[in-house]
Amino acid sequence: KVTFGEKEAKVACESRTDICGKLDELILDHLKAVNSVKVNSINKMKPKVNTFSVSQCSYDCYRMIQYNMIYPRQASDDKVGTFTIGDLMHDIVQDALLSAGAKLEVRCGKDYFNGKIRIQGSADATLSGNVIEIKSVSPFAWKYVNGNKDIDGEPKVQHVRQVNQYMDALDLNFGVLVYINKDNFNAKTYLVEKSDLVISATVGRCLNVWRHIADGTLADKVRGSDCSWCNHKDICRKE
Repeated sequence: KVTFGEKEAKVACESRTDICGKLDELILDHLKAVNSVKVNSINKMKPKVNTFSVSQCSYDCYRMIQYNMIYPRQASDDKVGTFTIGDLMHDIVQDALLSAGAKLEVRCGKDYFNGKIRIQGSADATLSGNVIEIKSVSPFAWKYVNGNKDIDGEPKVQHVRQVNQYMDALDLNFGVLVYINKDNFNAKTYLVEKSDLVISATVGRCLNVWRHIADGTLADKVRGSDCSWCNHKDICRKE
């Protein structure tokens, strides 16, 4: 038997629970809406055959590159918040660079193999003849890029590929990778010298994927860190 007061309390509790659920949905829907109108997001949602983005061609997994080319998708619900936080930190660092005279969001691209493929994108910034690429990382990843008493820090190979492609497209010889710790905004920078070997390998990876797309075949899967945040795991498992 429930008294009148208990009924009111139960209704109020259910109402609060309902509000909490709606707020979760409201925030998620807002983040997805903000993400969907970004220029980069709009461009990435267009299926492509031979025009690769600089970020796409940096992936370790050939199949992930292919899926992002022919089956573009928005970020999954569990990742959209992570990407939004990264965008906010990215914007803050860009504002700091702008105050130092940097040019921001520098559009660039280059054709390879007589125009068979193209790699293009927007460099985060250029300053004093350097390409600057900004990467925000989790506290877990920070220890690997920053280093500690047990680990020598080093930049991620995917990011080295990216900054090299920007250098090649902009005809510059040096780039700077700026890592920002999402936990406390600490920064770690690496000077990267242009490497023809890295560029040739990256372009070759894109050519490999382009041939698979043209032939209607599936590129090789490379198991690694890409799998943890790939947005096409469902398709990949079926294949």
